[in-house]
Amino acid sequence: MSGIPDVPPPLRAVAHYIKIANEYASRDVVIYYWTLYYAIQHGMTLDKSSPPAIQFLTTLLATLEKWTLNKSLLLRYL
Repeated sequence: MSGIPDVPPPLRAVAHYIKIANEYASRDVVIYYWTLYYAIQHGMTLDKSSPPAIQFLTTLLATLEKWTLNKSLLLRYL
């Protein structure tokens, strides 16, 4: 479920949330979703202009978008 790249240095503060998301990816997708969501929000406040940060945050956003577009997975946990 997770294809998340390594956290770039400017966003190291969100690395813990990425770790938690990866731990819960197969156990509890709701926790997975919300920890990634928080990591994106916090990451954007830290650095949203450097190329590594943009690429990382874009990858996280794409991951969340794929997850939310899978309606059967989403409906299973509502």
